[in-house]
Amino acid sequence: MSPYRCKSHEARQRSIRIQKQEAKREQRKTRYDNEEQAALQKLRTSKRWGRLRKFFLANNPLCQDPFGVHEREGVTTPVEEIHHIKPAGKHPHLFFAENNLAGLCRACHRRIEGRDLLEQLTLLGRLDSTKEEDPKD
Repeated sequence: MSPYRCKSHEARQRSIRIQKQEAKREQRKTRYDNEEQAALQKLRTSKRWGRLRKFFLANNPLCQDPFGVHEREGVTTPVEEIHHIKPAGKHPHLFFAENNLAGLCRACHRRIEGRDLLEQLTLLGRLDSTKEEDPKD
């Protein structure tokens, strides 16, 4: 004969079980995010990235000025940051693709990070060149 359990006890047990399942799901998701971040960090600190960055800066010393601000003000601004047009987190296979990089000053980089991919490609005049490189989209 099975012991009698009231409905509130069963509901409580079910609730606890569901909470544990959700916690495990969240833990798996966090671990995946951490692994992805670790992989990106490894790419950013690689010798290959250091060499490519140095080469890119030598060949593109000025901000690409996607908003036309520097041109309107009549100033030339040096590149301070290299922007991945298609985000490295979503497209790690394009991390070292030179046509996926844009040299920007800090102000332009901050400004362009707030835009979606289509706007970024249009502003940087790269709408066609990255399409061929990324067959996974």
